[in-house]
Amino acid sequence: MLLTLGPPCLGEMTAVMACWKLHSFNDVQCRKEIEAFNTCSREVRANPEAHRIQSGQRWTPDEVNIRLRKFAWSQ
Repeated sequence: MLLTLGPPCLGEMTAVMACWKLHSFNDVQCRKEIEAFNTCSREVRANPEAHRIQSGQRWTPDEVNIRLRKFAWSQ
């Protein structure tokens, strides 16, 4: 699991999205990134209290949109 101060597994999820964008959403070529995200997700589900976002660490809707725009699929 990547060390982050924000939401759990955000780094892994970002890596999956970047890989999908690079490889036209081909899961086979992004297997390593997907497995890292799945591993992180299992760890968080096994111990949710250890990964809870602390007060003040929530993103605003604008911050979420900025991050999601980085992965918008351009035609």
